[in-house]
Amino acid sequence: MNARRLYLVSLASISLIVLTIVIGGLVKAHGAGLACGTDWPHCNGVLIPDLTDTGVLLEYMHRVVGGLAYLSIVYIALTLLRHGEKGLASLALASLAAITIQVLLGMAVVRSLLDQYLVAAHLSMAMVSLVGATILTVLLRVRVVRGCKG
Repeated sequence: MNARRLYLVSLASISLIVLTIVIGGLVKAHGAGLACGTDWPHCNGVLIPDLTDTGVLLEYMHRVVGGLAYLSIVYIALTLLRHGEKGLASLALASLAAITIQVLLGMAVVRSLLDQYLVAAHLSMAMVSLVGATILTVLLRVRVVRGCKG
């Protein structure tokens, strides 16, 4: 297992989660939460919409960047599991569970026509996802530093 590569992926996951949160704030500020309609995961009936409308662009980018964050956590979890790293894999799986719940809440937000309580839960889970990814990154960094010294 290449600990440095895994650490870099975990840094990317943090960046992607933060970017997803920022874009989500822009979606909210621009009133674009329903710009893709309610047929999640599709956007106005298609997987790749016309991105000339600012609202659609923002909402679609929120979904795409969030999806990339999700995939980065999946990669980390699978790599750790494959290499028998039980402790770190457990944390990665907990982070994966948090981001999965966040994604499902995002779907529920859209389908509920932006229910305020679901919006709050969606943002709360984003924070939980960020904390989980950050703890995982710190522990992977410790692994890299110890590997360099040993």
